[in-house]
Amino acid sequence: EHVVPFRDFCASFARDKHGNTMLLSACAKQRSKEMIQFLMQQPGVDVCAVNHDGMNAIHLAAQSGRLDILQCLGQDKRADLFAIPDRFGRTPLHFTCEGGYVFVMDWLIQKVGVKGMFRTNHLVAETPFHVAGEMNQFGVIAHFIVQYAI
Repeated sequence: EHVVPFRDFCASFARDKHGNTMLLSACAKQRSKEMIQFLMQQPGVDVCAVNHDGMNAIHLAAQSGRLDILQCLGQDKRADLFAIPDRFGRTPLHFTCEGGYVFVMDWLIQKVGVKGMFRTNHLVAETPFHVAGEMNQFGVIAHFIVQYAI
């Protein structure tokens, strides 16, 4: 019988009622960059884990507009999850545009390309660009048009 040390269990396997691991919960609750770095260094931590909604750490950090945490997550080669949709079809760019986080949008566009702003899928009809318009995020729309000359 293999026994998982308590420390590894807490950092890696324990989940809350939403399916969040410690790392996902820290990203969702906008904890410090130092906390995220600490959790990422723990044995067995899955930076690619998703919660019950299919959201990974990148989704949750983008939803909070936390560029510092996204940059931290982006340093880990295992966390190349920038264009992955959640179970509802939303990508991290959808959340960034919804929240009006222009600088986070720019950083994510560097990761996924400008076309990421116009992608839909079988689950979601709105592109991140449309989401910004629906949420009246004028700053996102104006910046995108000026910066990327569409």
